[in-house]
Amino acid sequence: NLAPMPIGGDPDTLRPHLTFVAAPSRPSVTAQQPEAPRVASYSQAGAATRFELVMPNLRTRTPVAGVPGAAAVERLLAAVAGRSSTGSFSSDTTATSLDSVFPRRPRQPVSWQVAIGLSLGRRSPRDRHLLAHERIGQGTQLAVLGKDLDPTGRALVPALRQLGVRDLRSSQLRALLLRLEGSAPGGLLSVTRGSDQVLASRLLFLALQDERESVVAAVARGDYGALTGAEPASDPNGALALAVHPGPPWRISLGYAALKPTLPVDIGGGGQLAGELADRLRRVVEVAQLAGGSSALGATIAREALGWLLWPSALSDGLPPSRLEGFFAALEGQAPLELEVVIMLPHDHPRASYTGAARIGDARVWFKRMDVRMLEPLVLQG
Repeated sequence: NLAPMPIGGDPDTLRPHLTFVAAPSRPSVTAQQPEAPRVASYSQAGAATRFELVMPNLRTRTPVAGVPGAAAVERLLAAVAGRSSTGSFSSDTTATSLDSVFPRRPRQPVSWQVAIGLSLGRRSPRDRHLLAHERIGQGTQLAVLGKDLDPTGRALVPALRQLGVRDLRSSQLRALLLRLEGSAPGGLLSVTRGSDQVLASRLLFLALQDERESVVAAVARGDYGALTGAEPASDPNGALALAVHPGPPWRISLGYAALKPTLPVDIGGGGQLAGELADRLRRVVEVAQLAGGSSALGATIAREALGWLLWPSALSDGLPPSRLEGFFAALEGQAPLELEVVIMLPHDHPRASYTGAARIGDARVWFKRMDVRMLEPLVLQG
C-alpha cells in the first residue's frame, strides 16, 4: 500500500522511485497535441465524417444535413454561440503533451514519472521511454515514463516464456523491448491487461506493418463493440487490429493474436472458420466488404465505421493524411479491394502451424506461429 504525501521543493533531490503529477485539465496551447475523440459521432446524413489536423487540434466534422432533429439542434447551438450554422457537428480534441507534464527526466534510472489526467499525449520525450499509457476510468488516463526499459522486460518475461523463450540475456531482452516499443503507440506495461495480451498486441502490430506506408489501428474500446458486436472484456487474452496497405489494389488485413494455447479455433466444412472467434472476425470482415460495395446506405455506414477507427488513430500518431486519403477515395470509387485475415497463435497451439485452406466468408485466413524464431529477427533489428 502507498501512502502518498505532498512534498515541497525539488522532488528530484529526494530521489523518489515514483513521482505522480496531476496533468492540468486546460493546458496552454504550446502544451497540447492532437488526440483522438473519446466518443465517436457517426454520421447519419449520407456523408462521411471528415477528420483534419488544425494544430494543435484533431478536428472532426459530422454532417447533419438531412437529419431534421440533429440539424435543428446544430442550428440552435450555432444561434446560442452567435455563429452561422455549418450543417455539421464540429469538435476539436487535444491531449496534454508529456513533455509539458514532465519537462525533465528523473535523475535515478529506477525512477518512474506517473501522470494522471483527462487526456494525455502518447508521444514520449526523446530522452525517456513510455512504459504505460491507457485509460483507467471513464474520463481519466494514465501515463508512465522511465529512463530504463529493464523493469518492463521483467514484467513481460512470463509472456515470453509462453512463446518458448528460455534464454533472454539482458542485452537481448533490451534489444527486443526497443523493437516492441516502436511497433505501436502506448506502453509495454498495463494496469488493465495481462502481459500476454500486451505482448500479443505488439507482435500483431509488427506482423501487420509489412509495408512502409501501411496504417495499423488497434480495434479496442468503443471501436471493438461497434465492429464486432461484443465487449472488449469478453476476450481478455486476444488483441485485434486492422491494417490498410497501399494500392492499387488496396489491401485490408484484419489481424488477431493471442498467447492462449487452448483458444478454440475451429475449421468447418469448406475450410470456413467456426465458433465464437470466427463470429467476431466475420463481423469485421463484413464491414470491410460492405465499405467497398455498391449499396449506398450500407457502404456509407461501413465507411463511417472504418473512418472513425483509422483516421483518429493515424492523425493523432502524427501520420500524414495522404496515408488514408487514397484508401477512402478508392472505397468511394468501388475500386478493387483485397481482404485477408491473419491469426497469430503460440507455438504450442494445435492450429499454429496449419497451412490448409481456411476462410472467413470470401476472405482468406492465414495462420502465423508465434515462437522464438519469430522473435530472433526482432532482437537483431533492435
